[in-house]
Amino acid sequence: MTKMLQYVDEMRAQLTEVATTEQTLIRALDQALRQVDQELLADVRDLTMAHEARRVAILTELQGLASRIGAFPVTAEPLAAGTVAPAIEQGQQLSTQPPPLPESFEAVRAGDWRQAVSNIKDDLDTYFGRSVEH
Repeated sequence: MTKMLQYVDEMRAQLTEVATTEQTLIRALDQALRQVDQELLADVRDLTMAHEARRVAILTELQGLASRIGAFPVTAEPLAAGTVAPAIEQGQQLSTQPPPLPESFEAVRAGDWRQAVSNIKDDLDTYFGRSVEH
């Protein structure tokens, strides 16, 4: 019986040693996973900031394009057929800003697009002789 108690004590010591080793390994794994999670979180934040920067650049370009749409320079007199436009003098810089719009354009730009669509429909109905019902 004393031999059996000795075997049980040896087995208990081995189990305690294995449990301690496994706890150490689990703690090391936990630390490694936390570090990887922090690195992944930092990478996601970097990607998010880069994506936002690209979105801002694209939005700025689109806003610039939208401000230039339909903003052609208006000359005081139309050029006659066969007339060549005046050349730009050497060293003269072209403006990157669109020219200011005449006052008549401001009222159009400030309007409601839904009303403009409705006006187009009314004009088409009148042109084609349909009755206008709204």
